Amino acid sequence: MSNNEKIDLNALRIEITQLDEDLLRLLSRRREISVEVAKSKIQDMRPVRDVTREQILMENLVAKGQPLNLDENYINQVYRAIVEDSVDLQLKYIAENSKPELHKNKVKVAFLGGEGSYSHIAANAYFKRQLGFDKGIEELGLNGFENIFEAVKQGSADYALLPLENTSSGSITEVYDLLQKYAEEIHIVGEQYIEVKHSILATDKINLDQIKTLYAHFQPIAQCSEFLSTLSEDVHIEAMSSTSAAMKKTADLNDPSVAVIGSEQGAEYYGLKTIINTVANQKEANQTRFIVISKEQLLVPQQSIAKTSLIMSVNQQPGALVKPLLAFSEHGIDLCKLESRPINGKPNEEMFYIDAIANVSDDSFKQALGDIFNQRMTNYLVLLGSYEPQR
Repeated sequence: MSNNEKIDLNALRIEITQLDEDLLRLLSRRREISVEVAKSKIQDMRPVRDVTREQILMENLVAKGQPLNLDENYINQVYRAIVEDSVDLQLKYIAENSKPELHKNKVKVAFLGGEGSYSHIAANAYFKRQLGFDKGIEELGLNGFENIFEAVKQGSADYALLPLENTSSGSITEVYDLLQKYAEEIHIVGEQYIEVKHSILATDKINLDQIKTLYAHFQPIAQCSEFLSTLSEDVHIEAMSSTSAAMKKTADLNDPSVAVIGSEQGAEYYGLKTIINTVANQKEANQTRFIVISKEQLLVPQQSIAKTSLIMSVNQQPGALVKPLLAFSEHGIDLCKLESRPINGKPNEEMFYIDAIANVSDDSFKQALGDIFNQRMTNYLVLLGSYEPQR
């Protein structure tokens, strides 16, 4: 085509549209094949991720793209997204076909507080991720963490979500202590991270200096301490059993001098308005990790990445903790969490909560446990559960 020849833009757009539609059909077919690959990996008990093959694939694609004038970074970006989608699709298929109990019509889920609490938001987020929608759960809002454990133990709830740690305020020790108490009666079967954005909410748009009473759960109070220190000494800060209870009380009082620390998501349930957005000490990446517990243990397929949680106790003496930790290290087990808690009535022992990046059925993990048991490195050790970590 000469430089003077008029370019037909409409014709080019028609061709691009046709190419895009062809690409969509090819991507759809590629995803269908990914599901068949997942079925094959279930049959052969092979892992989903093959890092070596992925590397070879990318190198081949880059080499084939060069004579087509396709940039290496462009190919890497496009196919990395395609490969990650394929991996996610395979993991989802394997999870759905290995955990049918998560896919019955309704599951009863217990959580702290009521509608709009962070635990309520986390519960819906977790089961939406697992079930594909959030209408498959029967919600059971409760007061008190121990009531939640009891609901699972007694069978009045199939699952429960419990906040375990926050990036701003740290570990929630009461939940760790209850995991110790109920270790042999419940199992951890999943986890859910949610972004926590604390706001000041009220029944109407008011000025900050109008607030005389501020309700909040103790965790948001700790996580917003810097902002709270700037308030007038006349403001009464009252701790509530949950964020949802604090929001409900604020809505029920309908008083322009009353406000609450809550989330904008939760505010929608109670008709509250945002006075100040984001008042947490940690403005960015403030996350809470929730664990999902059940009375029944779930087995994670060997093809899936797994996290295993356990608790163990050792004597308070030099080297007592190092020995079991070295046993995990010697077998190549990556420990991503270590939390210590005292044991009621046993001042000379310490309980440790551990998260390991390993499947409970992995040979290396079983060998590490075998060494710990055979050499009596701990006084007590219980596996809390093996589950797929949130990616």
